[in-house]
Amino acid sequence: MRQMRVRVGKSRPENLAAWKNEIGMKTPILSILVMVLVLSSILTGCSDSSATFDAGLDAAQDAGLDAAQDAGLDAAQDAGLDADHDGGAECQDGPPIHCLLQELTASSVNPDYSQGKAIGLVVGVATPSSRYVTGFGATTLRGSTPPGADSIYEIGSVTKVYSGYLLARGIDRNEVALTDSLEDTFGLNVPTGTQRSISLLDLATHTSGLENFPDNVLYPGDINPARNYTVALLEEYLSTATLLHEPGTTYAYSNLGSGILGYIAVTASGEVTFDALVHREICEPFGLVDTTTVLDTSQLLRKAMGYSSGAEAPPVDIGEPLHGGGMLRSTGDEVLRFFEGALSGTDPAWTLVITPYRDSPNGVDAKTGLLINIEDPEGKAYYSKNGGVPGFSSQVVFTLNPPAVVVLLSNTANTQGLYSLAKTILAELETFPDF
Repeated sequence: MRQMRVRVGKSRPENLAAWKNEIGMKTPILSILVMVLVLSSILTGCSDSSATFDAGLDAAQDAGLDAAQDAGLDAAQDAGLDADHDGGAECQDGPPIHCLLQELTASSVNPDYSQGKAIGLVVGVATPSSRYVTGFGATTLRGSTPPGADSIYEIGSVTKVYSGYLLARGIDRNEVALTDSLEDTFGLNVPTGTQRSISLLDLATHTSGLENFPDNVLYPGDINPARNYTVALLEEYLSTATLLHEPGTTYAYSNLGSGILGYIAVTASGEVTFDALVHREICEPFGLVDTTTVLDTSQLLRKAMGYSSGAEAPPVDIGEPLHGGGMLRSTGDEVLRFFEGALSGTDPAWTLVITPYRDSPNGVDAKTGLLINIEDPEGKAYYSKNGGVPGFSSQVVFTLNPPAVVVLLSNTANTQGLYSLAKTILAELETFPDF
């Protein structure tokens, strides 16, 4: 599968040396490496003037020039120019943004499998003027084909943000309101608090009081417990459920509540399925063709295999009325396109999604929007959502000041450190030239 690289905005020099000169990056290590190369040429009688940055760096390290390394290598690494790692030759001919992403993700990927690492990782980054999507590792265990921008992954609970957006679109069309209650869809036979009913805002902020999963799932266990779940089963559950706490008072993450919210958005819209509503309100406006709950034959050929503990994992399978909690499949390119919609500030639905409504325990000074987390350390808001299903992990993080978004899709369950990795990439993008 060929890697796709998508770029918008000013083009950058493909040669790393030219790029370094263009942005004016000068560090002590470069001068030292030049001297090392000259000395090496004299001692060996070598007259080849085509020695590369890689060769000079290796020579400096082999000569034991730790002081030079300490003085300048960090600066080179910060600029994404460290080529002394696996894949450095490819990076030498790729755009600088590829080198940066390869360096930052190197410790998070192992196609031969290591616990907590991705077998294959798709990385998408975007600013208002540039975008880039690539992949590292492999689409299959011990494979050699890296994932690309069009590789299809299960995005898990990142689906919830799509449900939040669908709710916001319904609000824009006056189909629903945040103050609407569960009774408006299911009638009076639903759980309520002692003071009031569950509102759509409660469902969208994980403060409904509903448990994480309904207790009448057909398949106990951690893998796809809600597969084949039906509307009849959901109504049966709601008729007997007891709330964990009063609506609107306490944050308690609920796949059930977010799935119900997606179902309510579907019924209010007049569509029959979650997939149909996603297609109408998200895929068509954003130009997406691979964001879906069910893959066709051609899409299955581009789907990365999912793994858990180094073994193949079954695809995520959730019953229709709970699809909004985590059933979507998509590509790195298309997830990036959807979340780029939040950067412009001109989409009223996105404005509703990222509005902070309730307190959240997920971070420093954290709030929750419509099924999206908002962390605000030192006055800088990070909007994020992660996802995890039997064979995949996902993470999206974006900021509005400066506007930038990072998408990470892994074909390995329980991939560790994706949130911190995404924030690290965002920090690098702040000082990185257009790509």
